[in-house]
Amino acid sequence: MRISDLSEAEDSRLLIALYGAGLMQLAGEALESHPIGSAMSTNRPLQDRDVNSNRVLRDRDGGLWIGTVERGLVHVRQGRTDVFTRSDGLAGDVIFSLFEDREGNLWVATTGGLDRFRELPVTTVSVKQGLSSDATESVLAATDGSIWIGAHDGLTRWKNGQTTIFKDGRFVAVNGVDGGEVHGITGDTAGNLWIAEDQGLLHLLEGRLVQKVPWSELGRSENASVLLSNREQGGVWLGFWLGGGVSYFKDGQFRVSYTVASGLGEGHVPGLQFDRDGALWVATEGGLSRIQDGRIATLTSRNGLPCDTIHWTIEDDDRSLWLYTACGLVRIRRTELDA
Repeated sequence: MRISDLSEAEDSRLLIALYGAGLMQLAGEALESHPIGSAMSTNRPLQDRDVNSNRVLRDRDGGLWIGTVERGLVHVRQGRTDVFTRSDGLAGDVIFSLFEDREGNLWVATTGGLDRFRELPVTTVSVKQGLSSDATESVLAATDGSIWIGAHDGLTRWKNGQTTIFKDGRFVAVNGVDGGEVHGITGDTAGNLWIAEDQGLLHLLEGRLVQKVPWSELGRSENASVLLSNREQGGVWLGFWLGGGVSYFKDGQFRVSYTVASGLGEGHVPGLQFDRDGALWVATEGGLSRIQDGRIATLTSRNGLPCDTIHWTIEDDDRSLWLYTACGLVRIRRTELDA
């Protein structure tokens, strides 16, 4: 089974969507099934096999939306369960993404198109309404009220009931960017955009290429796999895949680099994350490393982790750190981290 999404229950417990299984909740230190009443009878909960959960979202009204694989969309609120499938007007029965916009609309990306829910009636946006493809995989709301939909063969903007498809030359090229394969991208509030491509690191500002630095000039033979902007000090942190290690780039050069020899976890780096104290958490194949004030501390299976391979981390409202590892989901309380 694979963890596909996380959300929060009404009682603030952590909800875990399991691909190929049901919906679980964290009760203390144990995992248990999260009960979902049947649409026909609230006293008869749905079986895990009927909740093949792929995505989960708690909306602003407290309703729980569960996107499934081959079983449509499940909505639970105040003890009532509603199930929407293609036979009910849903565009597709496989749910890829769920998003609630600022007006309270719920957008559902499916294999058959994009559906919009508002006070439960369904509005379907598909190829018939102007999307580039019915196989939509991601959706994002912009500040101007438009909705951007990513699909297999193009990017569609939906605004005021009208669609605009961007593909086949409709994108504006940035001078100096040769169109190499992009492996990582990040930005900051000042408008800086950092892109890791095959040949080097690109720095863009307001759509213009400011700097392009080949990896060879930075002493690396391979490209970075993950980027994270440093909003407090400027510049960008880079994590590398093949050779491992992390580096801080600012003003045209690496200011500092950390490797296994410095105490960093070994192997490739799939994730970087800052916490509220400004510490940088580095997910590696060989454990979880924290970099703060130039010092490194690394957690591995030798000092408490159930396994070494860390895919990503996130900090919750209680300052606990959640780790997605090769052997499951791990929570480390702040008191344990400080110790």
